[in-house]
Amino acid sequence: MNFPLLHAERFGSQRTPPVLLLHGFLGSLNDWDQVIRLLNQDVDFLAIDLPGHGASRYIGLDYDFDRTAAEIIKILDDQGVATCPLAGYSMGGRIALYTAVKFPQRFSHLVLESCTAGVRESQERQYRLKFEHELCQKLSSMSMPEFINDWYNAGLFDSLRQHARFNELVEARRRNDPASLSRVVHNLGSGHMPSLWHPMQHLHMPIHFIYGERDDTYKSIAAHMVRQAKNGSLYEICNSGHNTHFENPEEFCNVIKKVLLKKE
Repeated sequence: MNFPLLHAERFGSQRTPPVLLLHGFLGSLNDWDQVIRLLNQDVDFLAIDLPGHGASRYIGLDYDFDRTAAEIIKILDDQGVATCPLAGYSMGGRIALYTAVKFPQRFSHLVLESCTAGVRESQERQYRLKFEHELCQKLSSMSMPEFINDWYNAGLFDSLRQHARFNELVEARRRNDPASLSRVVHNLGSGHMPSLWHPMQHLHMPIHFIYGERDDTYKSIAAHMVRQAKNGSLYEICNSGHNTHFENPEEFCNVIKKVLLKKE
């Protein structure tokens, strides 16, 4: 079955395999602008607008994990990229891990920022499904500005709200479409994601786990994930919470240079 193509953009000389970038919930490929700007002399990038987001805003009705992973591989094929590093943040990190598990031969490195390998216990899954159902209800009953304000009032984003460019980030998020986001929650929420804790153990590429020092929840998750990985490493980004590449892009990029370019 054919389905609409996701929007993707290539940055750099196109002479080297690009780092494939997957943004988080409410974001777009533009979320990586600072990272691309700081590393454009050393690294090529390929960034994707995930289903229901950015220029793929109205695509997503049929995009579950399998279809999203297959589309990512099709984009690589269309770009002539056989193997490349893959980096994802939060929701994009979960999609990155799923794609790497399904197509391990296509990725040389995996960079997972502030994400999980999925839900392990049935009770936890029921909690996540309930949370995601309530999220969809909010998306159908609130205006987009109201939903964005409610979303970022969560404790997970305490440090992000203090960032000098937080209002700029919020303004970009308000361009999202509530109905499209509701489909994303239904198709790509962690409650609907298969647990990848066991499959992750069979991945042979280096997996680099990144978390913010002020994000206690994902600090703990990252510590558990690195113990499951066959070839894992762990990196804490100072002065940041959940969204490390936005809150401290310089240190985030230093980690990328260290793990992908072997530069200190």
